[in-house]
Amino acid sequence: MTRYEWDSLFSLDLPDEWTVEGEEDVISLFDPQGAGAVTISVGQRSGAIVPSAKSTLEQEVRNAALANLRNLSSRASSDDNGQHVWAEVCGVNLTTNRFVRSRSMDDGKRVVALSYNCEIVDQGVEEDAVADIFESFRWLPAVRGAGGKE
Repeated sequence: MTRYEWDSLFSLDLPDEWTVEGEEDVISLFDPQGAGAVTISVGQRSGAIVPSAKSTLEQEVRNAALANLRNLSSRASSDDNGQHVWAEVCGVNLTTNRFVRSRSMDDGKRVVALSYNCEIVDQGVEEDAVADIFESFRWLPAVRGAGGKE
């Protein structure tokens, strides 16, 4: 595993054989010989209110329904002081024959969506690597940018 940092926003552990490709707002992580890919998109919140783990999970379940995911499993958590929350949904889209694992995380200022998808038949092939990537995600401290804004 290699610790990878993206644009002073976050870091995560990336399996050595995986590749990173970045576009404007989306980062893709994948094993060129693998079954699927993780995509990451990051945004900023206008307010500093951290939503509850429950409301974050409810939003993830609504998003999953909109994406036509079935056979859902879901979970959510927050840290002890409620400053960081995450929610995760897994399911299959029977129309596209894709398995999707999606996690969103929110610290009140920033929100990230990590999503893994692959063919349904490959659902467990990269399960451990994807779990490690999702679990290793960490926000980097906010850095003051131009004009004194964070």
